[in-house]
Amino acid sequence: MNLVEGSTTDCIKNVKLDLTSSATIGADVLLEELSHRINETVVLPISSSGYVMITQRLYHEKNFFIYNGKDLINFGEVAGIQEVTDPILEGAGLKLLRLHQYKYPQKQEEDALYYALLESMILYRTTLCTVGLELAKKHLSPRTSGGGPTIQNQLVKANFTDIVSILELIKSTNHENIKYTGQQIEKKLKHIMIHNELDRAFGILQKLAGGHGFVHGPIMQSFYISQVSKNLLIPDKEGMSV
Repeated sequence: MNLVEGSTTDCIKNVKLDLTSSATIGADVLLEELSHRINETVVLPISSSGYVMITQRLYHEKNFFIYNGKDLINFGEVAGIQEVTDPILEGAGLKLLRLHQYKYPQKQEEDALYYALLESMILYRTTLCTVGLELAKKHLSPRTSGGGPTIQNQLVKANFTDIVSILELIKSTNHENIKYTGQQIEKKLKHIMIHNELDRAFGILQKLAGGHGFVHGPIMQSFYISQVSKNLLIPDKEGMSV
């Protein structure tokens, strides 16, 4: 893969991550900070099944737009909202909704705004993974195994290196100019490739966290929210949506 320098995700470095408390990963704050905006108003895409994930603050204030592939819709004017119970999302300050009357068409020509929204979700997932990585480091740093620091174990170091390499690959990628074997690739395939790499990074994080009694902690929370984001916000035509 020939990756051209220049990135739509460099701004990840400017996102402030508050990791002083392991009780939360700030997924709601990150979603609002990293979401696409039009005239300073958050815009969120609707999945082809009519789902949208928002923050609880936005839900109560009703001050955001949803996009169905055709129109920008003021959420305050939407009726027939079904709230989906999800304790993990709700514990993170998020809310999952189903809007039966607004679905993004499964058979839709490429839409510039919708793909811009999907790009913002790539950034969101990448940031969640970065948060998980930092929490894993924080969790493992004081631990020892085999008479030495756990974090200095060669296997553990290799796992951290793999995750960092994946994140750096994504952050250094210009999403408009990814080439594979010298050929330009479609945006749909490009997104699948990036999400697959993020899945691999989260898989490594799961092993690092789960192996040290951290299964129900914030690292797994970041993984869960990341998977919900991917499954809801990638169209069915890409084979990744519910």
